Amino acid sequence: HRVAVTYYDSRNLQPGQTTFMPTDYFARVSGDDGSTFGAEQRLTPVSFDVRSAPVARGFFLGDYEGLQPSGSGFEALFVKTNCNATDSTATTFTGSCGPASSNTSPNTTNTDPTDVFSIAIS
Repeated sequence: HRVAVTYYDSRNLQPGQTTFMPTDYFARVSGDDGSTFGAEQRLTPVSFDVRSAPVARGFFLGDYEGLQPSGSGFEALFVKTNCNATDSTATTFTGSCGPASSNTSPNTTNTDPTDVFSIAIS
């Protein structure tokens, strides 16, 4: 059986970097019931700044993740911040890029901090 796992990773964060927290979404696929896994696949074309996500006891991307079989691969559904992101037609989102907040009186210019994305995994 084929098995897949997906995960967020901030490995591109450099020491001392405090204004941007580069985060990516990755997948690995196994063709032998999870005994071994193939090469890592980066699902985000560019790192996104998780610091522009809403705050709910920490930066919160939401509970909207999914992974399902699709043909001979998988389809992954995940959330990322959309500051400077592009959609499938290469249109850049227009939301502001300030840090988001869910405080009672938010002091943020980030009006559309996250969106759901879907991608095929082979």
